[in-house]
Amino acid sequence: MDSPIFVFPEKSYPSYLDFLKLADVSGFQRCHESQINLDDGAATYIFVTPEGIPNCTQARARTIFWQLEYNGDYCQQSNRETVSELWASDPYYADRHQYKYVLLGSDARLMPNYETGHGVYAQQVTRTYDLVMLAYMTPRRQAVRNQLTAFRWPVDYPGHDTYERHEVLSISRLMLHVHQHEANPAFLPPLRLALAAAYRLPVISEDVPYRGVYDEALAGWGRYGDLVGLAVSYLAAIKLSDGIGSRLHELLCEQHPFASCVCGALAA
Repeated sequence: MDSPIFVFPEKSYPSYLDFLKLADVSGFQRCHESQINLDDGAATYIFVTPEGIPNCTQARARTIFWQLEYNGDYCQQSNRETVSELWASDPYYADRHQYKYVLLGSDARLMPNYETGHGVYAQQVTRTYDLVMLAYMTPRRQAVRNQLTAFRWPVDYPGHDTYERHEVLSISRLMLHVHQHEANPAFLPPLRLALAAAYRLPVISEDVPYRGVYDEALAGWGRYGDLVGLAVSYLAAIKLSDGIGSRLHELLCEQHPFASCVCGALAA
């Protein structure tokens, strides 16, 4: 089977940089939409973008749209129904919308190999932040954070694919995922979980209708109103040596790495 080519938008979307890096470290090719040749019957293109994609109705190439957006206008990308296959990485969303469910695996190399010696990381063993979200602060997320001000938090936005973010993720004890919207149902954040897996970072998440393979891999699940209590209880009891973050790492980086998930889905 020929290696697929991942098609990214011309415009840079910071929230998609981790996916782009996963494709790179896994050895896959990537290009922009202007570089594709839909008449090439030997090519496989996987579109990963919040923008519209070209009409693929007459394409001889195998075309796939991988949906990473589950709420709002970005769910309605133009021409998505004209591709050969539709993929989604939330099992409940995939089932409801008749997409092929493809687990978004991770890779240990998503965690950069920076030289040691700069910043507060510098080979530290003790993590210096209690909680991190690394998420756009909507009111419902901020409300949760406001109840956890007794704990140590990093700045909200250390950037994407930067040393500052690497430092934050390396010295934090727990990632807390709170859904951006009051969506019912709400869906998983597969790319954020892939990032946490690379850092062996434990995650407590607001619950979803179907947890799938993530069920036992996360440190905890709860309803919106229970998240503060779950985080407090976790931080009071957990020790770094307990290795809870290794569950997610083992699932997504060792058992189901990104490259294997892609190749398995293409062959299925």
